[in-house]
Amino acid sequence: MAKNKPKITLGLDILDSSVRLIQLEHNETHTHLSKLGIKPLEENSAKDAKEWTHNILNLIDSCGISTRLVATYLPARGLLLTKIPLTEKSQDFKDYLIWEVEQHLLKSASNYTLDFFEVPRSSSDNGHQEILLVAAPKKDIIQRKNIIRDLNLQAGVLDLDIFALINAFEWNYRELISGTNVLINLEDSATLAVLLSEGHYVRHHHIHSLEKINFSKPSISSEDISKLATDICRDLKENLLMEQSQNKTTLLLSGEGARFSSLTDQIGQRLDAQIITANPFKNINVDPEMAAQEEFKKIAPLCMAAVGLALRR
Repeated sequence: MAKNKPKITLGLDILDSSVRLIQLEHNETHTHLSKLGIKPLEENSAKDAKEWTHNILNLIDSCGISTRLVATYLPARGLLLTKIPLTEKSQDFKDYLIWEVEQHLLKSASNYTLDFFEVPRSSSDNGHQEILLVAAPKKDIIQRKNIIRDLNLQAGVLDLDIFALINAFEWNYRELISGTNVLINLEDSATLAVLLSEGHYVRHHHIHSLEKINFSKPSISSEDISKLATDICRDLKENLLMEQSQNKTTLLLSGEGARFSSLTDQIGQRLDAQIITANPFKNINVDPEMAAQEEFKKIAPLCMAAVGLALRR
């Protein structure tokens, strides 16, 4: 009897400084890494759309992908993501969502695409059912779909970077889900922190003080590392961890900045938290020869969002 063909999924993480591509193969019992590609992009190349597209196409061609159906994401910055009380889903429910969006954004909801998800109740909730409301600018959705089209791909899933990170975390760190976790994705100009409680989204925050940091360079001075650690910890305490003083928190670091062990160590010490450098391939089958390579270990934390996207099947 012929075996069922494995399902193939593709995750594409497009940043200004680099692009990361992950192809996974899924069968009945395992998920296997079949393609991995990372291409740094020249500074300011994103401003030249033709050159930028050409560089990404080169990566796609060099990887020899097996599917044109791709999962990618919209950056959380620029959209609304908030929890609101769940009212009865009546004829007025859509009007309620529109009203909430306009109250938060102070602008018309007509230029936004709205979606919502019911929030699972946790042991610490107040008994009220909530929904997670998402409002994404229509122009950003069109722009992202146009990018995928120009790459001769099809947008099978258009996710949020927040949910891609959570998806990779849930797949690889199930033993941590019952606790309090912060996913910190340290990237050039786009450092994102997401607070989870019992595996559920609580809130997120962009660490603006890091916007001018170039994490993709080979080294960062010890003085800059110390300043970075101070800025990150202060920002997290003020904007994300205000109510977490009684709970032991685990920080999971990914992205370019996670390559600097001295930075991750200082963050863990200053916040008195367990700190883990993310391995998004922890529960994914990887060729043993590839997994043993030091270069693979170095680039693994960069692939957190791309893996989370490729796990959308």
